[in-house]
Amino acid sequence: MPPSGLMFIRVLLHSLCTVFELGFFCWYGSEVMHKSERVYQDAYESEWQDLSSGAKQFICMIIMRAQRPAAVRAGLFGDICLPTFTTLLKNAYSYLALLQQLHGGGA
Repeated sequence: MPPSGLMFIRVLLHSLCTVFELGFFCWYGSEVMHKSERVYQDAYESEWQDLSSGAKQFICMIIMRAQRPAAVRAGLFGDICLPTFTTLLKNAYSYLALLQQLHGGGA
């Protein structure tokens, strides 16, 4: 597509909006992962020694469950997080460069 005209601007804006939207999802997915990684550390650092035995068992269960961080998943694609976002951008650029090379529009 030649870099002039209304259609080029529409495609460019659509692409940028798509990248930003995916970036926001991945940003908040990473935030969920980081916050959930802190749960077991915060539970252990609490004053659990002074609690009753039932509460101690409850804290122990929280610590055991929270050792695997919660993550937002996208089906079989994997976790939605910033490393996934960067991998997607790298792969998309690689495919675009390959298609340009195959199509004969190498710049």
